[in-house]
Amino acid sequence: TSGAVSMTDHVSVVVPVFNCLPLAQDAIAKLKAYTQMEGERGPVDVPLRFILVDNASDEPAERLKGWLGESLTVIRNETNRGVYQALNQALALVESDLVIIQCTDHYPLPRWFQPCWAALQQFPEVGWASPTWQEGPYHLRQAWNALQPVTYGIRSELGSSFGLLHWKLLKEKVGFFDEQFTMVYGDTDLVERMNDAGLRCAVVDGAKSHHLGNQSRRGLGLDQDLAFEREDALRFLAKWKDRPDVLARHPGVQAYADPSQEGRIRAYREELWRTQDPGVM
Repeated sequence: TSGAVSMTDHVSVVVPVFNCLPLAQDAIAKLKAYTQMEGERGPVDVPLRFILVDNASDEPAERLKGWLGESLTVIRNETNRGVYQALNQALALVESDLVIIQCTDHYPLPRWFQPCWAALQQFPEVGWASPTWQEGPYHLRQAWNALQPVTYGIRSELGSSFGLLHWKLLKEKVGFFDEQFTMVYGDTDLVERMNDAGLRCAVVDGAKSHHLGNQSRRGLGLDQDLAFEREDALRFLAKWKDRPDVLARHPGVQAYADPSQEGRIRAYREELWRTQDPGVM
C-alpha cells in the first residue's frame, strides 16, 4: 500500500481486559467481522493479530486462544495494573505500524476501517483516527468540538476507547501512555501530548462505532469506579495545572475532581450503566 502509513502484513489489536470476557469476546467478534478494506471483488478482511492483557480476571482470558488461535497473544497479570499499564504492555510487543485500541465496551460498526485508514493516509499530522460513536463518556462529549478541525469530515478531537493509531509515528513523536493514570484520562493526556508534538487525533465522520458506556468497569462496583475516576481526574489536573488552554478543553475532568459534584455524577453513572447494559439493549 502506498502513502505515509504502511499496512505491513497485519494490524495489531491491543485489548485490556478485567472480568468481562463475554463483553470482550463480543467486541472482538464485531471487530473481526467489520474490519475490512474494499478490494476489486468486494470487501477483504484485514489481517489482525490480537494482544490481550488480562488484569487478573477471575476467569483467565487464555481460554480465548481456543477461538482466536495463533492470532492471539495473552499477557496475564497477577494483579489489576490498570488500563494504561496494560495497554503499554501490549504496545511494547507490537510489530506493526498500525494499531487498533479496543476496550471491551466499545466496538465498531460495519465499514469503519477504511475511512479511518484513509484519514491516516491523507493527513500526515493525524496519528489517531477514531470512528464517531453513538454514546460516549461525559468528559469526551463535553469537548466534542473543542479543537480546530483538520478538514471537512475530520475533526481534531479527543481520544476514545476505540480507534486506529499510526503507532510507528506516535511511538517516535509522543511515546506510550502515561502510567500514572489508572482507568481514565490517559487517552485524553496522550492526545494533548500529540497536540504539543504537532499531531492530531481525528474523529472520522464516515466511520461509526458504539460505546456501551463504562460497561468494562462495572466489575469494580460503582464506589470503586468513581474513586478511580476522581483520582485520575486529580492527576490530570495536577499534571496540566500550568496549561489553562488544556484545562479549558476538559470541563468534565474538573467536574469529576470536584467533591461537590459527586451526587450528580453518581446519578449520571447509575443511569448510564442502566441504559447501556448489553442485557437490556
